[in-house]
Amino acid sequence: MPPKYELLQALSLGSPAWLSRALALWLQSQDVQPGKTLSLNELDYDTIRAWLEVQLKLDKNNHYPFMAALHYYGNVRNPQKLRKMIVFVEQNFTEKPEAYWRWMAEAVIKAKYQLKDTEFAYELAVTLAEATYDLNVPNWAQQMHIFLLEEIGEVEAAALLLGALLSSGSISKEEEIRFLQDRLRRMQAQIDEKSSH
Repeated sequence: MPPKYELLQALSLGSPAWLSRALALWLQSQDVQPGKTLSLNELDYDTIRAWLEVQLKLDKNNHYPFMAALHYYGNVRNPQKLRKMIVFVEQNFTEKPEAYWRWMAEAVIKAKYQLKDTEFAYELAVTLAEATYDLNVPNWAQQMHIFLLEEIGEVEAAALLLGALLSSGSISKEEEIRFLQDRLRRMQAQIDEKSSH
């Protein structure tokens, strides 16, 4: 486990951002031991997370801990370990959603396609949408929860949200409006078909 943050801060000699990046390189080399290479599955992910946390605490502008969590340690074929990395992203995302939204969006995708947990992905997408509501974040990132809601079978709720979004006037690009209107029509067709049975 990493030393206390206060000790690391003192060791940084006034350059915590430099130390944060140095620790990132050191941590990633730890799966290569003398005479042996460890698989990601052999690593202790609670310890990994603790080191990623301290890197981020030393430098809030360092995106490397998020990248490592999702693209390096997140490539493990172990659902529990992958979930720990996604939760790391989720819990730190709210510190700076305007800067970290991209990593949260990737966490949503990892949860859906790698974990195959659409409900978890939906919960993450709701957190993303709520935290970036009034920020300059791409519409697709703020709309992920609507389409995931449709996928978990809540088509009526998804159609209601999508209709409200279109009525709000917050979408200005014509091609995006057409795409969303088409999705809404398809949702409505599903609802109509379901109600006719």
